[in-house]
Amino acid sequence: MKVWKWKMGMIATAAAFAMGCGEEAKTTATVGSAPVLERIEAGLQLAPAESCEDLESYIKNLYIEQYQNNLQNGFGGGGVVGLDDAVPLGVAEPNELDVSMDAPGGSGFAEESGGSSGVVPGLDKGYTGTNNQETAVDEGDIVKTDGAYIYILRGTSLLITTAWPADAIEVVATVDVEGNPQEMFVQDDTLVVFSSIWDAWGVDQNLGTTFGESDVWNLGKLTLLNIADRKTPQVVREVYIDGTLQSSRLVGQTARFVVASQIRTPISYGDVTHDLPFITDEVEPAVGGSSMGFAGDAPDVDIAEDREELPMSAGAAPAPAEESDGMEPGDEAGKADLVLVIDADGEDTTLEAESYEEAYALLASQAYAEKINALTLDQMLPKVAEVTLHDGGEKTIEFGNLASCEKHYLPSVEAGLNLVSVLSLDMAAPTEQGTTATVIGEGGQIYASANAIYIASNLWNGWLSSVAGALEEFEITAIHKFDITTDGSEAVYAGTGKIAGSVLNQFSMSEFEGHLRIAHTRRDWNTGESDNRVSVLADNGEGQLEIVGALEGLAPGEDIYSARFMGEKGYVVTFETVDPLFTIDLSEPTNPTLVGELKIPGFSTYIHPMGDDHLLTIGQHTVENEWGGFWVEGIQLTIFDVSDFANPK
Repeated sequence: MKVWKWKMGMIATAAAFAMGCGEEAKTTATVGSAPVLERIEAGLQLAPAESCEDLESYIKNLYIEQYQNNLQNGFGGGGVVGLDDAVPLGVAEPNELDVSMDAPGGSGFAEESGGSSGVVPGLDKGYTGTNNQETAVDEGDIVKTDGAYIYILRGTSLLITTAWPADAIEVVATVDVEGNPQEMFVQDDTLVVFSSIWDAWGVDQNLGTTFGESDVWNLGKLTLLNIADRKTPQVVREVYIDGTLQSSRLVGQTARFVVASQIRTPISYGDVTHDLPFITDEVEPAVGGSSMGFAGDAPDVDIAEDREELPMSAGAAPAPAEESDGMEPGDEAGKADLVLVIDADGEDTTLEAESYEEAYALLASQAYAEKINALTLDQMLPKVAEVTLHDGGEKTIEFGNLASCEKHYLPSVEAGLNLVSVLSLDMAAPTEQGTTATVIGEGGQIYASANAIYIASNLWNGWLSSVAGALEEFEITAIHKFDITTDGSEAVYAGTGKIAGSVLNQFSMSEFEGHLRIAHTRRDWNTGESDNRVSVLADNGEGQLEIVGALEGLAPGEDIYSARFMGEKGYVVTFETVDPLFTIDLSEPTNPTLVGELKIPGFSTYIHPMGDDHLLTIGQHTVENEWGGFWVEGIQLTIFDVSDFANPK
């Protein structure tokens, strides 16, 4: 056994270090009350933060656990040290997630009003809208029409033109849009544009906000216009958001924008480790520093001549060591291979480890925890600036957090280190603020029916692969459901389900008669094998989306390239060297059944219904090459006759 002693002023007191003398520390830091795999098996769920303190504790624990997992996995370079016996790191108590379904009060983006008619404007007035997945759900686009006028986003401008007669179409108004316009909605006399801005510092200078202080570079922006007079549109409200647009939907009179944001923790791994010393002496190499990429000056190390003066961890009575144990004669089993005595502000703290690497990992974990705990909640949460324009050109500016603490939903299993927010906007009352619901997790695929918004958030994130026992199924997708029909226009959390693998895009999901159908690809990252599935989920009313039926083993070794669900029928296209189109009977949600299959060259990336009996697919034409692969030779449009469901042609 080797014993070292040195001074480290940057390490906190012995109490904060949380490794008491004579105490056995066997708990791995976790965000919830059980290890991650147990939490996954128990079922995923969100719960609203009970308070700002609860939210702050959750976020800080999340970052510290992520850091520990990265240490364990060598920051992507292979396992360095097991932290199964790592000490608790001195953050607030991990919250026990309250899974009650009572929606909390509070506001962030503010309060809402209004309901949903479930009708897309224009469908009953003799003109079309832009392409949408669901009949009653409008999707943001760069071109819209209300029958009398056409609205076009071009460059950094909004153009409004007449729509009829065709030989007399003219531009009646041009409006400059700040940033890069991405999409818009139009309803009655309200038009809203979402744009991206890459100059947060410029916004700060104009508005007196402080986005840039949090190292924010790009912002999203909602520009709301009153277009009662199409020739002179008036900007009535602007909303600057720390986030990027994922997707948007308009149901009834409520527009919803799904935005991905970052939790701001201005701490790099280098900030943590560059002050930590190498663990070294004249005999042992600087293993901790060289193998983990840490840098620092060698400390003044004192060898404690009598190890019996140092407290040891409690445990089984030590037994004399044999030479075959890999220990030197005289050493005792049950004791750490390495004991470090740290002088922290005049008080000695004993750290026991099995190796230099483990000791270094424990020190780095503690240093990182201290830096995270020093942050405030306001430093970490994304911000929003509300700008209301009044008659006479006056502006009212409100600046604060994007969502209130109680509107943050906390996953029972780590879903990433970022935020996904659903911002609601009443198109009939564009100057009124609406509530924002925020989920801690990664952005993903967004699907919306007339009744709910679903967020498919991938839980893989790389680090989960380092958790023992998770290698086979560590790519998991959480499906979060938000009800948009029960509380005005607010998106209210309803429940969460999980599926193996990943979801390609929004068209891989569809809600029908209370069931959510999902086409997904599952991969085994050990063997490289993959297969495809269609799962049917139902809301059990208790916060869980349960799989009630599944079609598994579809096209092993291939990936899903496109999917579409239409009523009781489903269509899935997979690809390896040819393009199989599968037809699936979903009339019995508990028993989805493969009915037909057709293989043709090429692959389809989009499926569009043409009535009940035909499909139009858009994709790529391919030809096999001499090496067993394929060449892509151009765009391919295909019409399928599916009137005979078992024999598509």
